[in-house]
Amino acid sequence: MIICLTGLPGSGKTEAATILVRRGFAVFEMSSVLKEMMKERGIEVSSSSLEHFAKEIKEEKGEDIVAVELLKNIRKSEKIDIVISGARNRDEIEYIRKNLESVYVIAIIAPQETRFGRLVRQRREGGIRTYEEFLYREQNNKKNLHIDGAIGMADYTIENTGTKRQFEEKIDKAVAELEERPSS
Repeated sequence: MIICLTGLPGSGKTEAATILVRRGFAVFEMSSVLKEMMKERGIEVSSSSLEHFAKEIKEEKGEDIVAVELLKNIRKSEKIDIVISGARNRDEIEYIRKNLESVYVIAIIAPQETRFGRLVRQRREGGIRTYEEFLYREQNNKKNLHIDGAIGMADYTIENTGTKRQFEEKIDKAVAELEERPSS
């Protein structure tokens, strides 16, 4: 089974991936591909440079370029159960579905204020510090990265507004239900 996680920043994709790893899944992050490409080109990695680079590389090589590169790594893996974290657009998901079997998309959603609070608490280098930065990043994800299209392709949607235990239960329920249905 391959689960592709999508959602806006701060929704809980990383936490969902962590839960799935504890269940035996191997994790592959879309952003890791971008970061590696940036390092190869000598570009310093930060939240803003990552988003800017993602937009540029997709304009240059196509909206599915990150998925194309990620699948090279996935094919080297011997794991059967895989979680792909951070799909950002329809082209990436379509490429993954076209080239792999048993692919399911889970969208993780949460209200703006909840996601903003999570991002501020993460205190990542180059991360969100103000609500204005948050809104800018959100608009960028919607306008330039086309994340709404990826969210719209979800086979399953999880609202991440409760406790970590409740979120974990929702992930387990989603996986169980998806295992029972044919992949799209």
